[in-house]
Amino acid sequence: MSKLNYKRWFFISLFTLIASTMLLGFSSTGKASPIDCGIYSIDESLVVQHTYDSSNNDITIQCGGIARQTWNSIKSSAIKTTQTSPRVNNYNKTGGTNQALYDFNRMPGPYQLAGDGVRLKRYSGGTLTYYPKSTSTSTPTLSFPSTTSGVTDKIRYY
Repeated sequence: MSKLNYKRWFFISLFTLIASTMLLGFSSTGKASPIDCGIYSIDESLVVQHTYDSSNNDITIQCGGIARQTWNSIKSSAIKTTQTSPRVNNYNKTGGTNQALYDFNRMPGPYQLAGDGVRLKRYSGGTLTYYPKSTSTSTPTLSFPSTTSGVTDKIRYY
């Protein structure tokens, strides 16, 4: 192979490499995310590890435990009742429907409608359910799995 052919081969290879890099695009960010990951809004009443710097639009993405941290924050302002069972931890909280929906919306992620006003948010640790009217107390209720296996936390809003 002559010197000219080597140069031609070198430049064609270089051009192909550069062109394929530009066409494929290399990104420093991932496209996939595990369940319970996402960009969350800032709620100053929560003590969680997320930040937003408005000077450069940096957002920290939390994974794996933000739903549980948020639920624990919501539950911390409720009062545990004596009407508990081996499978349910019952809590009371004031504010009615408005407070129940506010707390539901504090939990990260989109929701799904399940009929009769019931809303669901799914996480790796279970499903948060909003009932506009519970069957036992006729009050708005949020239900989320407890950290104890097989036990559900229920906050009833009066």
